[in-house]
Amino acid sequence: MSNSQLGAQKTDNLGAAIAQRTNVDGSVHIIAPFVKSLSSSINGLNLRDEARKEKPMVVADIAHYLCVAHGKHPGIIEHAMSKIVEDCSREWLVKAADGFTRERIYLTELTVAAGPITRIVGQDETDMLIVNQSKHYKMLASSDRKGCSIGAAAAFIMDWHHIRQLMDIVALQLNISIPSSTLPSVHETEKMISEYATSENITRAINFGADQILSQQRAFWNLIKARATSRNAA
Repeated sequence: MSNSQLGAQKTDNLGAAIAQRTNVDGSVHIIAPFVKSLSSSINGLNLRDEARKEKPMVVADIAHYLCVAHGKHPGIIEHAMSKIVEDCSREWLVKAADGFTRERIYLTELTVAAGPITRIVGQDETDMLIVNQSKHYKMLASSDRKGCSIGAAAAFIMDWHHIRQLMDIVALQLNISIPSSTLPSVHETEKMISEYATSENITRAINFGADQILSQQRAFWNLIKARATSRNAA
């Protein structure tokens, strides 16, 4: 979609459009193989020896790197809060910040229970790439361009609902209790975005922030996927 098309997009359906893009361009399709393989073992289906050996390493990677990327405070939501003053978004931001505080606690529990990751060739490069991603998250969420911050935060929360499903499967693997999520729902997020987008310039900035966050999320999961592929090829 071109910038002119994005700018012309009706604000009353912008939230739904971003939700749809999150479903297509976010984490969900990349993490689907992890969801499928880990769910299979929970459901008692027999796994090949290779899969049984790989499972704890995948679990550790997911927990550890999610914690590296999103387990520290301040994160995307807090950075966005420092830039956004509009009343239409304050309630959503407060709920998102409070909810993600609880998600960080959950991430820490998963990481501790999963144990250390397995070092492989290229480990240091992977670690550096994921650490550097945090800088990109901060840059997008704290942008001075009006709309970019809220677009980034909204797309992140929408995408996190998909990631949360994988986290819960990891928790079942580790025999950890699954806490209820208190994050804003996708519907609440759609509504907030549509109310926030009061001009074409803001709409463009919201779309830009959302698309860039989704790109970063895809890059993150592709690194996790590459680690699993590398181990299987060894």
